[in-house]
Amino acid sequence: MRGDGKSAVQTRLKQAKIDVGICHETLASLTARAHGERAGAAGERAQRDALFEGRAADAPQIALGKSADQRTRLATAGERLEGASERIKESRRVARETEMVGADIMLDLRQQRETLLHARDGVGEVRALPPGRMIR
Repeated sequence: MRGDGKSAVQTRLKQAKIDVGICHETLASLTARAHGERAGAAGERAQRDALFEGRAADAPQIALGKSADQRTRLATAGERLEGASERIKESRRVARETEMVGADIMLDLRQQRETLLHARDGVGEVRALPPGRMIR
């Protein structure tokens, strides 16, 4: 293929590659999240059992307050970490798209360079002709 048809196909192919990459990341994220939720529920139960194991009924209520405070801090830290992970994924997606746009621009510039060189060669041929002679 040559010319505009080739660049259009290349552009569509690059966009399809970006879309496939985004789909792969989304699938991996959802799979990890689903797996983590299953494992997380079992882990939470184990942590809860460990916290309350061997605790006497008359133990001070302060221990509960500390435990709740720790859980709250842990949950907050987990939310911040998840938010940061999402921002990193979004940044990677934007970087990949930017890279693809840059590649498209480089391809366009290359094609324009070839067109200009071809035009320059044509002008050089016309200038090389003797006066009064026409190109056929």
